[in-house]
Amino acid sequence: MKKSIAISALTGVLAGGLLLAGAANASNPGDCGKRGGHHGHHHMGKRPHDTQVSDRLARIAKRLELSQEQRESVGKILKEIDPRMRTQINQVHRGHKALSDLVDAPNYDRARVRQVAEAQAEAKAELIVLRMDMKNRIKAELTPEQQARWTEMHGRSFRY
Repeated sequence: MKKSIAISALTGVLAGGLLLAGAANASNPGDCGKRGGHHGHHHMGKRPHDTQVSDRLARIAKRLELSQEQRESVGKILKEIDPRMRTQINQVHRGHKALSDLVDAPNYDRARVRQVAEAQAEAKAELIVLRMDMKNRIKAELTPEQQARWTEMHGRSFRY
């Protein structure tokens, strides 16, 4: 009975987390298989930071035909926000691990599950805010024509 309750609680927490994760990716859905990671995030931290930022910058620059000045501005934005996003992603990963450990523990601790779930929600909310900040700042660097393409690309599961 206790194990059933623990599994139900964990399922609820994970379902809520998936909803938040879906919200975080709502503007860029559907890229799961293109780079080998869940929504493209699991690879973060496995490659050098500069390479990841350079790859994203190259994709954005190519699709939007950025000028050199725009490339520098967008690169600066990515380099500034990426470590903060990485921190939140790592926090989410640690939370998933903590929830798994809690459900497997000999004594179920509902209060601790709630504490970890709330930390997860906060980390995911911060990730969403950082991502929207980044997109807003990048869009501000674009010409009206590039902004139209940016909006179109995001509507077509554009991933950067």
